[in-house]
Amino acid sequence: MKDKKTKPKLKGKHIRKLHQATKVVRNSVLLLIALTILKGFGGYITNIIALTGDAVGSFSDIIANSAIFIGLYVSQQKASGHFKYGLHRIETLISFCISLLILYLGYHIFSDSIVRLFSTAPTASHGIGVLTAVISIGVSLFAYYYQRKTAEGINSQALLASAYDKRNDALVSLGVLFSVFAEKLNISYVDGVVGLAIAVMILWSGLKNTQESLFYLLDYWDNPEITKKIRAILSKSTIITKVKNIRLRHAGTYIFGEAFLEVNPFTESKDLRDEIHRLNKKVESSVEHLGDLVLYIDPPKPTQVMVALPVCQLDGLNSRIAEEPHAPFHLIFVKLGGGKVRSVTPDEKSFTFQKATELALYLKEKKVNVLISSLISPILYYNLRLNNIKVYPHFNDVKDVENTVKLIMLDI
Repeated sequence: MKDKKTKPKLKGKHIRKLHQATKVVRNSVLLLIALTILKGFGGYITNIIALTGDAVGSFSDIIANSAIFIGLYVSQQKASGHFKYGLHRIETLISFCISLLILYLGYHIFSDSIVRLFSTAPTASHGIGVLTAVISIGVSLFAYYYQRKTAEGINSQALLASAYDKRNDALVSLGVLFSVFAEKLNISYVDGVVGLAIAVMILWSGLKNTQESLFYLLDYWDNPEITKKIRAILSKSTIITKVKNIRLRHAGTYIFGEAFLEVNPFTESKDLRDEIHRLNKKVESSVEHLGDLVLYIDPPKPTQVMVALPVCQLDGLNSRIAEEPHAPFHLIFVKLGGGKVRSVTPDEKSFTFQKATELALYLKEKKVNVLISSLISPILYYNLRLNNIKVYPHFNDVKDVENTVKLIMLDI
């Protein structure tokens, strides 16, 4: 048995954040276009390889952010047609492609820097190089904080990778600034050294992001705190006896998963349904970015059953079932297991059916699963349901405990 929604429930708050993130990326693309033109002009005028490489890196950022823009837009589309789970993973796929592009550019800058270590080239207009590097540092830091805050808000791996790339850009531009000063002082090898440092940093960042994106595409999960939070919510339920397993995965900016639950086999189907719906809502409201959580329900066959029978006198299995609604009665507890009677325990404490709450709490204390009686009032029945105690009527022509238990064993 499972409780499953056919489509992921996309929360309005998360959708609004996605819309905001799309605007952030669009603004970032416009900003990067201006920054790339500035760096390209500075690199052309100064002939400094570190600045030219920085311009190439910014051009790749334009491509990457354009891809993220497309990914965020597409990931907002609802499931339809052949894509029953939506298109959320396209955002992770784009993150993977961006990481590969970063690796390629890092290799390109590394190769050019090696060449510059052993050769010299005339440079000029160092003031323009300084101004370009300073502007680049400021813009890159602004874009880093701007994108990182947005990425963390929507759980976007691609946008977060882009944000850290902007932080790298700021460090790259700082290295460019040193290169310009070095060229001004005719220290030719600094440009190559800075280029190598930039390339190593870019390659490391690319490898890290490539690994993370690839792992997420392969359903890797690395957030035990969310798993622990979901398990804690489910474990507090009165009908769930065991949380057997929880599996979660990333799909773009959303989290999807399933939980395998063992429930009390004596729970009424209506109570089970209501509780599962309540748990779904509780988890969705407690776990940010959750798209859908499927709860698989397993009501196991009980190995032991504790049966309670109201009797008018205590005589073991020969005791007669109580049939007077207002008369006091005793209880006999019969433990069943493996199709046999395992134990019979008489209880001399006296009860009446009018004291519904007291009786229900006592049966719960004794860990009773089944109560057999045809004298149950509505209020008592409701109290027993709340405590997952199933009610069976006794047959009019069966007056003793032994034969009543034999009949009930056919149904348990």
